[in-house]
Amino acid sequence: MGQPVCLAGSATGGFNEKSWQIPEPYLPCRYTLAAHGVGLAEEWPLVPLHPDFESAYEGQFEAGMVICMESLIGEAGSECIKLETRALVTGKGAERLDSYPWEEC
Repeated sequence: MGQPVCLAGSATGGFNEKSWQIPEPYLPCRYTLAAHGVGLAEEWPLVPLHPDFESAYEGQFEAGMVICMESLIGEAGSECIKLETRALVTGKGAERLDSYPWEEC
């Protein structure tokens, strides 16, 4: 994996601009958030995906925040699995809080 991305002090809009964009055929089956805070539901900060970001409130990541990074992509008519990784925002980068192994591509 690459270098950790320093999120502390970053605006959620900047995060949105730099994040991966879901290809058009998969947009209908997307999960609408790229990241959110930890809580009983999707908590602040809420970072919608590109097609949904226009209505988002601008926020900022701060050191000490725990955020959930979301991933779901699927095709219409198929089953999907939503993956979530929690990370601690630090002044040096995002520190993963789970230990589930990722596949290397």
